[in-house]
Amino acid sequence: MTRKLLGVLLVAAMLLSCGAALAEKTFYGDMVVINCEEWVSLRDVPGTGGKRLAKVPLYAVVTDAEWEPICGDFIYCCYEGQYGYILSQYLMMAPDDGADIVMNEQMANLRIVAERSCIDGGEYLYIDCEDETGALRWQYETHTDDVTELTLTTAFLGGPAQDPMVLVYNAMDNLLTALEPFDGGVIWQKDIDLGASNTWATSGEGIAYIGGYYGPDPVAVDYNGNVLWRADSGDCAWLYEMELDGDRLICTYDLMDNGGSGRIIYDLDGNLLEKHYD
Repeated sequence: MTRKLLGVLLVAAMLLSCGAALAEKTFYGDMVVINCEEWVSLRDVPGTGGKRLAKVPLYAVVTDAEWEPICGDFIYCCYEGQYGYILSQYLMMAPDDGADIVMNEQMANLRIVAERSCIDGGEYLYIDCEDETGALRWQYETHTDDVTELTLTTAFLGGPAQDPMVLVYNAMDNLLTALEPFDGGVIWQKDIDLGASNTWATSGEGIAYIGGYYGPDPVAVDYNGNVLWRADSGDCAWLYEMELDGDRLICTYDLMDNGGSGRIIYDLDGNLLEKHYD
């Protein structure tokens, strides 16, 4: 075999190899940092021995993420203008543009926003808290392993007016969590069945009235996460709206015991006062 022929064969082999590598390249776009306590390393090469270029915080978004065989267990991406590699186990696809804004609250110098998205067969709820400069103060995330026709996660502002908290509910785990709004710390967590596609009303004294589809009638939960009472409407179902009107709790249902929709009014101890059929 001549040297010229050998050279041609080597070049052809290299081109085939490059073509295979290009064919196996996967572009992800935006991804979110998960599965770590505080941060992950952005490294200059795809290996744990590589130089750390930056600490990327939990729930931060990286851009231009892609993978190819040379990356191994790492994904090539960009964080704050710097390109490098992050272990793939710490990244997942970011929510798409169809994310629902579940909560958007201004408190003192803070803005707290919760977004809900369906990603890879699960429902994800992300909560970001930023100060007046736009700097991130804290983040929180909860998710489910499944997606249904109903929403399974939600967040809203609760607690007394003078000492508010962020309430987060995950219907798959029946878990109601109270967060400190200024640092995101967990105040308490309670195992409470509140249904799905939740609706709620909150009082200035810190009582939260919560219910939903496939769940109970309104449940009253106090500032410490204790269940004060559960209402019993009889055969009514699919609670989807609640409103506090003085000392009355007005609840709207999709299905009443006559087969139609309507409203039930309770007092603040959970006693049924009136039924109205539509």
